[in-house]
Amino acid sequence: MRRILLVIDLSFDIDRQYKFLIEQLNNANLLKAEELMYKYGIIATKGDLPGSEENFNLLKSKTNWSIHPISIKNKDSLEKLKGYLFTVLELMRIYTKPPGCKADLTQPFICPIETTVGEIAEKIHKDFIKLFRYARVWGSSVELPGQHVGIEHTLMDTDVVEIIIKRC
Repeated sequence: MRRILLVIDLSFDIDRQYKFLIEQLNNANLLKAEELMYKYGIIATKGDLPGSEENFNLLKSKTNWSIHPISIKNKDSLEKLKGYLFTVLELMRIYTKPPGCKADLTQPFICPIETTVGEIAEKIHKDFIKLFRYARVWGSSVELPGQHVGIEHTLMDTDVVEIIIKRC
């Protein structure tokens, strides 16, 4: 399912912005009530300015789409925005571990939800699919830490994957 994120400024006229955005979605044939082709979300900016709370409540009354208010002055709201984006965009983090080494927990692969071990193997190196023997996984997608899984195993957020390949 495709996602569309709208940005609305809580310091300006909510009715005008919302009407304009809905009109643009309609003109582009992106807003079809009978078809759920898209998932919508709203990022509401400038949540620290006077009147923003009232405008936020007005915006909530206009839509059932998820709304995430942020303020550049509130670092916590910006951190929560990262989680909101992962949720709305249906993304997850997958960490990798070379055999015999520690996992690299600093630079995850950012992947769609329901990514498989095979898809991660292919991202690491195109030949890993042909040479794949098995993978070991640590995390919530397996029952036991370091459990052996196949190429079709579906991963979950923050899983750690170690790919074992055939020697040439």
